[in-house]
Amino acid sequence: MTGQLIRQILALPAPLISGPDKQFSAPFVSAHERHLNLSHPTGWLAANTSLDTYACAAGQVHFSRSGSTAFAVGVEGAPAELLRSWALAMRTQKYRHTLLFPVASWQSDPLKQEGFELMKVGEEAEVYLPSYHRRGGSYSNLRQMLHRAKRRRLSVTIDSHLCDAFRSLEPLWLDGCAQRQRMQLLVGEHNTCGEAVYAMVRDAQGQPIAWVEGRPGFARRGYGIDSMIRHPNAPAGAIELAIDALLSQRKQHGDTWFSLGAVPLRGVDYSRPLLGLICQFLRETNLGNQLFHFSGLGQFKAKFAPQWRPVLIADYQQINAFSLYEGCRLWGLF
Repeated sequence: MTGQLIRQILALPAPLISGPDKQFSAPFVSAHERHLNLSHPTGWLAANTSLDTYACAAGQVHFSRSGSTAFAVGVEGAPAELLRSWALAMRTQKYRHTLLFPVASWQSDPLKQEGFELMKVGEEAEVYLPSYHRRGGSYSNLRQMLHRAKRRRLSVTIDSHLCDAFRSLEPLWLDGCAQRQRMQLLVGEHNTCGEAVYAMVRDAQGQPIAWVEGRPGFARRGYGIDSMIRHPNAPAGAIELAIDALLSQRKQHGDTWFSLGAVPLRGVDYSRPLLGLICQFLRETNLGNQLFHFSGLGQFKAKFAPQWRPVLIADYQQINAFSLYEGCRLWGLF
């Protein structure tokens, strides 16, 4: 069974679960007028131009909506009272699910006190830059990949601009992915972060073969990966070379943290038996990995010896299988 067929099957109940689209009336807030929560690099997701904005005296919440679901992004660091105000406003307009993602573990207690239920849906890999050095056994796999890149005479440069020759790699890369479209609400839109940096890798002939985009966060004390793109025929070590260059550059600039991004479903347990079983099926079966490469992403990021922290999703009042379904649908998994 192909990944595309699985997506079509999973999408069949969407009209019943999601319901018809609803009208949303609120003052328009353009992308450049939005207030972003940059305590984490995912705050830049709120700059995506397709989002709506809820504004009140406590601040702004930026969200996508589809059917009877509203999905807020870039909320790490947002006050729990603000997020409850947004959820109540959405419920008043008959939205059944009011999802928040990603949510950090330190937000759990304040959000629970405001009426949200939370569930762990993965772990994020974060590199503590002062201790990043590529020595010792924990970096052996990374050193091996960097040696391969050197033998292939790959080169890397870092710039604040991504030229068209590198940008054109993205559709080629997506064609070879289990997920053949750009993820929604997990990856930023192009040209929405003027402070982005790009590590661009060329082969021995000077041809573009890979690039990685980093965006600032951690309250201006670090960066995080937004996109990782490679040519389908790029040799092993190309992406590792790009990430290593970004880590080294940000360490030289005095940054503290660098996020390699989340590994969906990593570390999800059975504290919620049904949802845990669904997550295990997606993570550990061939069918699940035809939707997204869950199995290999964790091993890839572990090469950089990161610290792992829980990543949560929240829904107001109750989180259940329908919440998880709607989250996956709005992320673009199907």
